Amino acid sequence: MNPNDLLAQEQAVINQATRMYWRAMAPYFVIEIAVFVVGCWVIYMFYARLGNILDEVRKLRIAHEFAQDHDDRAKSDYNRPSAGSLSVPQTSKLADAKYMPKS
Repeated sequence: MNPNDLLAQEQAVINQATRMYWRAMAPYFVIEIAVFVVGCWVIYMFYARLGNILDEVRKLRIAHEFAQDHDDRAKSDYNRPSAGSLSVPQTSKLADAKYMPKS
């Protein structure tokens, strides 16, 4: 046989195997791309929601700090002897400044 014919036959076999491989693997590649796109979408949605989550955590922290401060003031007022008058302790404007909106 002619060496060129042998090379042509080998190339034909390789081409056929490559086509069969791509036909078999194409659905898997499509599924992998779809999973990648969905994963990217989930990560994007998480980071888009992260700002709202931070706002909610900030509100919880403020409420917790306010409750802790209120409890601390109530305990210190309870332990402090008073002159017979019931007075509510006033907070300073500097203590409340961190809760005020920034302008």
